[in-house]
Amino acid sequence: VILGTTESVVDVFRRCGFAHVLLLPYPAPQPARTASAMPFRQLLYAGAARQDKGFKAVVDLVALLAARNESIPVVVQTSADHYGKFDAATREDIARLEALRYPPLTLIGDTPSPEAYAANFPGGICLQPYNRSEFRDRVSGATLDALGHACPVIATAGTWTAEVIEPFGAGIALAEPDAESLYTAVNAVRAGYARYQAAALSAGHARNRD
Repeated sequence: VILGTTESVVDVFRRCGFAHVLLLPYPAPQPARTASAMPFRQLLYAGAARQDKGFKAVVDLVALLAARNESIPVVVQTSADHYGKFDAATREDIARLEALRYPPLTLIGDTPSPEAYAANFPGGICLQPYNRSEFRDRVSGATLDALGHACPVIATAGTWTAEVIEPFGAGIALAEPDAESLYTAVNAVRAGYARYQAAALSAGHARNRD
């Protein structure tokens, strides 16, 4: 018996002739009951700093915020992936981020504890400008964590994350998640934060039922 979390995964095994292949939704956290009562407090990039997860676009956004003298708090996790390594482009982006001197920026350099990681989502807007080709049918745990804490998501259109948030209006999916587009989307979600927050919680409940 083979279990897969997305259609593209199970399709590989079905085409190879396996008879017992089942699509099993990726486990979603139980939605937090109090998360929807928290007002907006920060932008959040959660998870390992990687190019396929749009880390450069997030750094470009922070640079834009600094250039426009904004004061929006931003929390960026800059820890490495499971192998403890950064590629050259990501190292350059981290150095650029550290050099920006944007006062409301908080960098998380080490992998946080599960409790500290989860605490960043309530009141946040989760930035997920992931690479479309890499994440077209690829589950994102950060998406499910965000929705479980009523945290709206800004994602790339055509990704698994976009397919999860769009039916509920739990965020915004961007055709091209460059800094200017992210900035516009951030302002749109902030302006209607309570509505997006409620939609994110509804999406989280729906995924939990799946």
